Amino acid sequence: MASSHEEATHPTPATYAKIAVTLGLITAFEVLILYVDALTSFIIPIFIILSTVKFAMVAMFYMHLKFDNKLFTLFFASGVILATFVIFCLMLLFGAIGNGRYGSPEVATEISHTETHSDKAHDSTDKTVTTDSDYDTDASKTNDVVVASTSIIEIGTNGDQLSFDQTKMSAQAGEQVTVSFVNSAGAQQHNWVLVPAGPARLEIATLGMTAATTGWVPDDHRIIAHTNLINPGETGEVSFQVPSEGSYEFVCTFPGHSFTMFGEFEITQ
Repeated sequence: MASSHEEATHPTPATYAKIAVTLGLITAFEVLILYVDALTSFIIPIFIILSTVKFAMVAMFYMHLKFDNKLFTLFFASGVILATFVIFCLMLLFGAIGNGRYGSPEVATEISHTETHSDKAHDSTDKTVTTDSDYDTDASKTNDVVVASTSIIEIGTNGDQLSFDQTKMSAQAGEQVTVSFVNSAGAQQHNWVLVPAGPARLEIATLGMTAATTGWVPDDHRIIAHTNLINPGETGEVSFQVPSEGSYEFVCTFPGHSFTMFGEFEITQ
């Protein structure tokens, strides 16, 4: 009798097939919404909900918790709750939620100033360009130097939160600019990549997931300019000529960061 009862409550092959199809459809939907710009602000909560649904389906059917003794479900749920609590605490600590201890502006600024002081001093000397035409024939002016007319645009991060400290940058069409990117994070690596606005942002970020050897920046002709991969507390720069026209966005292509780390790059005439 007990054996026949187990067979009656045990999922049939058809049930397993239905669950597999459902999981496949949910996964396909998750991939699809990556390309819908209107849902960009809601991607993370949508992913959390869909992932929870898939996890519950796998646990209930493929792990048989739906049909086993409730004690096993209690053990399993306790472990999940504990793991979730630990992850939440780590996110809170490192600034993924709120500023956090290691993602706070005070700590990030201290790290940035301490580790990059010498780099900034070196960079500032590199921006001075001297040629023979810069010197006057008068001996009293032989030490005069002409500084290259390049505009410097600064941008940083919000501590260890996955976001830039500004959502919009602007530069004049055809202008020669240098973007100085300060990674004030305490634990995260980031980069700054300028790409055409629209689907290209997520497409390039997706390609970047396989470009570990090049700082997660893919070899794509649509990329206008990019920094190297910047370590926590360090600064990187990139110089380029602003396109004459078009709509552009900047993004961090480190895997998983592009969903929230992006902004508009406005070209003025």
